[in-house]
Amino acid sequence: MNHQAEFEIQDVFYIEGRGVVVAGKLLSGELKPGMGTEINGKTSGVKSIEVFNRKADALRAGESAGILLSDVKKEDVSRGTILSF
Repeated sequence: MNHQAEFEIQDVFYIEGRGVVVAGKLLSGELKPGMGTEINGKTSGVKSIEVFNRKADALRAGESAGILLSDVKKEDVSRGTILSF
């Protein structure tokens, strides 16, 4: 699989009514809403990206943000995990 972006998780939150948000830093590439990943054998995707409490259209290497993921439980992800998109 050819990965376009890698994101390192630094913290994990569950927001009632929204879902799981992972906070961290994009290590490489560019990340946009709609991009998909696989977590523990399950397909997930980026619902939205927030930087300093504002929605962002994209995240570039070196930037930190919160990412709202689809179809993920809080226990599926942890600090230090690197997600490939």
